[in-house]
Amino acid sequence: MNIEIFNFLHSFAGKSQFFDSLVVFIANPFGYILIGISYLYLIFYTIEDTYVFKKIGSRITQITILSLSVGLALLFSHIIKILVQAPRPFIVLSDINELFLYGSYDSFPSGHATLFSALAVAIFMYHRKMGMFFICGAILIGLSRIIVGIHFPIDILAGFILGGTLSWATYYTTNIFISKFFPKIDFLSKKP
Repeated sequence: MNIEIFNFLHSFAGKSQFFDSLVVFIANPFGYILIGISYLYLIFYTIEDTYVFKKIGSRITQITILSLSVGLALLFSHIIKILVQAPRPFIVLSDINELFLYGSYDSFPSGHATLFSALAVAIFMYHRKMGMFFICGAILIGLSRIIVGIHFPIDILAGFILGGTLSWATYYTTNIFISKFFPKIDFLSKKP
């Protein structure tokens, strides 16, 4: 099933120069734009009616959790890549129309899917609407990396699960830590 889904999604590559350029952009530079937007948003966001974030500590905590989530996602995905050493689709399969070469035996899990799902979940834990935007961005990045021929669907799925889980765990662990050691400080809560 992994190969069938890969073949279906990868079949869109090479049909249109515009589409190929768009998918290559989403597969690589778009993610770094999302990282920039996430930090700018957390620094300069407008307070919505549904959230009360009046303290600078709240923003610092959110940026710290975002950074920890992304850092842990990169670290764990790198360690797993070293241990697993899974080949990329263009190494395993013939007749791959890869739109760019990237790596070799470091396909599982997708570092991009891990990073951007961690980013999306970290944003989602504080800002639901904006978090959905980042979740959509992570999905687009994951799909595009299959279409360009550098990841199998299982690589992307594993990255999404790993990144999302690490981000969720970072959020709750930090919340417990702050509650235990700084009981009068409520940086993490969302209040209606």
